[in-house]
Amino acid sequence: ELIPGVERELHQRPDRSARIFYGYSNGAGFGATLLNRHPSLIGTFICYSTLGSKASENTWDPEITYPRLYLQYGDQEGQAFKQEAELLQEKYREVDSFCDLKSFDGAHDIAKWNEAFTKTISLILAKS
Repeated sequence: ELIPGVERELHQRPDRSARIFYGYSNGAGFGATLLNRHPSLIGTFICYSTLGSKASENTWDPEITYPRLYLQYGDQEGQAFKQEAELLQEKYREVDSFCDLKSFDGAHDIAKWNEAFTKTISLILAKS
């Protein structure tokens, strides 16, 4: 109900490809779970320093093309962030869907996420 209502009110295209999710830390974990459970809802996910995605517990259907996923984690964050990002990348590889995984120079830091987001969203919007 929420998404169609917002799209009508703001005169947006009512389709998955026009929707972008952005989250970091636990918000990114929520996004990674959302894209798995509702793959037709949002077309692109940007998830930084993902934590709590439950990627290993979720079912990944090879018949589904999952949303485009842009993942980043800081090279100074704990191993859990790197491992979760790599696990998501591997799950995406198994189901033949697009995943762009990068690391940034830094730790668990909103300034780094904002910097990376600006670059990623510019890249995404330039392609559309």
